[in-house]
Amino acid sequence: AVAIVDDLGAVLVIALFYSAGVDVGALGAAAGLLALAALANRAGVRRAGAYAALGVALWAAVLASGVHATVAGVLLALAIPARTRVAEDEVAWRARRLV
Repeated sequence: AVAIVDDLGAVLVIALFYSAGVDVGALGAAAGLLALAALANRAGVRRAGAYAALGVALWAAVLASGVHATVAGVLLALAIPARTRVAEDEVAWRARRLV
């Protein structure tokens, strides 16, 4: 947990001290893309391509906003599903079949 807090602190320092002037419109677009990624996670989207496309668009919006683009990676990581949805019965059935 300490390493994660340390990394978030480093990204915050990058965002604050290595950013140029902020474009509010592009920042709003980035917020919308981040919300879309969070909604996709909530809806059960598990395809990597969907998150890759959202990530590229989020990165471009954050870069255009004037905030350092490394922030986009951290924000997207918060929206990507951490667990897969697995049908336990099917996995057990396939495992028994293999054994």
